[in-house]
Amino acid sequence: MRDLMLTLVAFLSYSSSLVIIYLAASEAAVVGGAGAWLPISAFAIPFGWLLARLYTERDKPWSDLSGGILVIYLFCNFCVLVSWPGVFHDLPLKSAIAAQRRNLQEARDSLSLYVRENTAVPADLSPVLPVMPALKLPVTPHKPGSEVRVSTFADIQDSGQWLYVADSSAPVILIDCTHLDHKGKPWSSY
Repeated sequence: MRDLMLTLVAFLSYSSSLVIIYLAASEAAVVGGAGAWLPISAFAIPFGWLLARLYTERDKPWSDLSGGILVIYLFCNFCVLVSWPGVFHDLPLKSAIAAQRRNLQEARDSLSLYVRENTAVPADLSPVLPVMPALKLPVTPHKPGSEVRVSTFADIQDSGQWLYVADSSAPVILIDCTHLDHKGKPWSSY
């Protein structure tokens, strides 16, 4: 009877761990794309170990210390579940937005340096940045890309691309997107 109870409690706790893993991977996919699932799925190994142990060692699936280890595991599970909303709330989304803002600032800095050194505004960004960073706009329908649309004035068309305004008096790089970020601010306003 003890083994059956331990098995049920372990199965439920490992199942809750799978839910935690799924939630963490879903949030990480916002930032890192589909590849984020693979490293996080490694945390599902204990669940597989439990199932394999229950199947292969049916006579004595639990050692004497299993009860204590299971209590510690349940406590850790409980702590993670309780702290989840406060710790991870919108963290991947905020990280993705910050990464795009950083890419935009680095591109603007490179353009400013180029104009200062060459005293000329380039017709396009290829001499300034041969490879533009990928623009990934979370919570928008735009696909990631590093294309640059060149214009002589700031005409936001919601293309989801970089927009280079090649104005001779004040060249600037913008994000060509009218969708709103998590704070309700349009991407083109960065």
